[in-house]
Formats: sequence, structure tokens, C-alpha cells
Amino acid sequence: LGSGMAGSIGVALAATRISGLMPFGPAFQSGQLEVGDEVMAIDGVEVTSGTVVNAMTGEQESDIQIQVRKPNGEIRLIDLVRTSSAKLLIAHNLAQHLHTLYKNFDTSTSPTGETDFI
Repeated sequence: LGSGMAGSIGVALAATRISGLMPFGPAFQSGQLEVGDEVMAIDGVEVTSGTVVNAMTGEQESDIQIQVRKPNGEIRLIDLVRTSSAKLLIAHNLAQHLHTLYKNFDTSTSPTGETDFI
């Protein structure tokens, strides 16, 4: 029996082309998928811009095989396991907030340029 919980590999798509990768997602962590890869098939079934999202959707911890065409024309089959969509979204949002805090952090008031956390 499946968990019934939504699973994701952590990619953003523009039609069938990967336009972004979530840093904590299986796609990014595998190192096998990249922005610009074209998704051609999911689990052996050819996809179009109208079917790719539904084809990628599945339960968390379920296997997915993705056939992609790399920008250089090379065709690859990539096996991944979907992770929890909710956890992936929380991690992504946390990373964005931490990046914003870091970017806006002012160390100019410290004589050493360092910060003491208390």
C-alpha cells in the first residue's frame, strides 16, 4: 500500500523543458538532471507539454524513470525516487528565507566584521 502522500522530484518545467531545480530535491541531488534538459518520457510513456506534469506526479517514495534529451542531443534514462512534496516545499521556502536574511545581514556595525549571536 502507498502512503497516499504527494511526491515530487523538485523540478520546474517550461512545457517539457526543465527550467529549474530545487536544491533539496531528488533531481538536483542526483546530479543527473539539469536546467535545459527536455523531458521526453516518464516511466516509458512519451509526454507532451500537456501531459508531463501529471506523468511526473506520484506518491512520495515511489520510483520514477525519466527519459531526457540533454542540450547536446544525448538521450539519458534517469531513475529517481519521489520525495514528500510538502517537505520539499518547506525546505525550499526555508532556504529562500535564509538566503534573504544572509543577503540583508549587516556586519558593518561590528568592529571585527563578525557577528556575535546571543
